[in-house]
Amino acid sequence: MKQLSANAGTSNRPVLLLLLLVLLAGLFLCTVRYAFQDEVAYLNDALRISTCLGEGRWIGDETVGFHGFLFKLPAALLFLVTGPSIFVATLTNIGFAVLAVYLSYLICFHFFRNRWWAVGGGFLVFSAVFFLRALATFLRDSASIFALLLVVLLVLKKKNKWLIGFAFLLLLDAKETVFFSLLPGFIAWVLYDEYLKH
Repeated sequence: MKQLSANAGTSNRPVLLLLLLVLLAGLFLCTVRYAFQDEVAYLNDALRISTCLGEGRWIGDETVGFHGFLFKLPAALLFLVTGPSIFVATLTNIGFAVLAVYLSYLICFHFFRNRWWAVGGGFLVFSAVFFLRALATFLRDSASIFALLLVVLLVLKKKNKWLIGFAFLLLLDAKETVFFSLLPGFIAWVLYDEYLKH
């Protein structure tokens, strides 16, 4: 939050209210949901990860990484404390959604240098139908939006390419279709940037 106060002016209330709105909307939507389709498989994966961690067994022998592993890990760790619950798993997804809206705020602030326009950009991300639909699920969509916005922010901040590459690998873990659709452009950007340096 230091970066938030340093970059966004004197009052952080608008962005904090936006993040609180995302959290409350996710919690409300959690009360009117059930697991469906791919969610059931992801919940089973998180439960297997949690069981392996609880028993001190190696996770690599289980088939838990077929559709990502890292973004199921927070839910699996919480399962160790709370027991398996769709609500707990969904809370991790809501956390990724809140972080995604915060990253969209930082990206908009990078371009506009205005707190209100940046909050408006974050609200546009939050109010998108796809985002709201994915908010209270245990699917990989919120995690992939978070990973994608993290890559964009790191590129805008001109961070080390290794760090950007690791963030890009998070996108592979979150949703491989998004990763492979962006991979040619990412490779072209790296080659072009290296060409300009030499």
